[in-house]
Formats: sequence, C-alpha cells, structure tokens
Amino acid sequence: MKTFIGCLLLVLGSLLAQGQDVILKNNGDELKVKVLEINLSYILYKLPANGSDSVFQIGKAEVFMVSYANGQKDVMSASNPVAESPAPRSPAEFTWLGRQDARRYYSGNKALWGSMAASTIGFLPVPIVVAVMKPKMSHEAVSDVVLLANPAYVRAYQKQAHRTKVGQTALGTALGLVCYGLLINAAGPH
Repeated sequence: MKTFIGCLLLVLGSLLAQGQDVILKNNGDELKVKVLEINLSYILYKLPANGSDSVFQIGKAEVFMVSYANGQKDVMSASNPVAESPAPRSPAEFTWLGRQDARRYYSGNKALWGSMAASTIGFLPVPIVVAVMKPKMSHEAVSDVVLLANPAYVRAYQKQAHRTKVGQTALGTALGLVCYGLLINAAGPH
C-alpha cells in the first residue's frame, strides 16, 4: 500500500510540475494564465483558476514579460527580435522564429504520458517508437500560419519540437520505470 501511495504521489507531483504561464505586466502585476496566442499587438489568454473557457486579451505594450510553464521566457521589449521585425527576411531569422515557436507552442505532453503509461506496465518498445516519430505540426501550434510556407521555419520548428518530444519521452519512461519498480516491489513476497 505504501508503494502504491508513493507511486501515486510521484504521478501527482509530475502533474503539478506542469504549472501555468505567468504574464508580468509593466506595473508589476502578475497574471497566472494559460497563454493561447501572442501576435504583434496583443496576447490572448485564459484564466485557468476561474474554470471558464473565456478568452481574454491584453495589449503587448502593457506586458513586460511572459514566463511559460516550461521555463521559457519572452520579454516584450524593443530588444525582442519578434517585436522588432514582424516579418523575418533572412533564413536565420526564420530559423530562430521556428525554434522559438516550437519552444512556446509544442509541449510534448502526449509523449510524456504515453511513455510513462507504457513503461509502468513494462512495455518498453512504445517509448522508443514514440521518440523516433517526428512531431506533427498544426496550424494552432505556430504564431502565424503564413510562416508554415517557409522551409527554414518549418525545419527549425520540427527539429526543436522533436528535441522536446525526445526529452519528454525520456522523462515519461524514467517515471514509468520508477512506478514499474515500485509496483513490482509491492507485488513481491512479504
């Protein structure tokens, strides 16, 4: 029973580690939100604490920084290349934007939970297959769908998203193996 509770606490702890995004306004106020979209003039977000599906908007001029649940941060200032040049012109700019969008919009949570579930029951080929498969891009997972026409952007996005997916798969596999070990230990002779 202690082992089961330990495994359950481990899973719940990883759920809590997912966290929330934080918008830090210029006046110092913090908003705990789920950022949906950042475009040239405003930020769309939801308030997970109130439990509704209402979408709110705040002007980028009012925001100093956005801190994402995955640890990434975007400073909304003149030094931010996205704010300076809304339409990148060089392949290097498209590559940079592709990496940034993948960090911002691709979480790899499905890979994490799938790998954890498969590893918990001892079926290790699943995480290997999950890690090898390239992540799918969707129109909702980019800052601007027009960018999908640029090969440098798409390549950089896919490469960064695949790195994230492999990392999440490894984390899920490790958590699953820990749970598997705890379950085997609990089922052993007493």
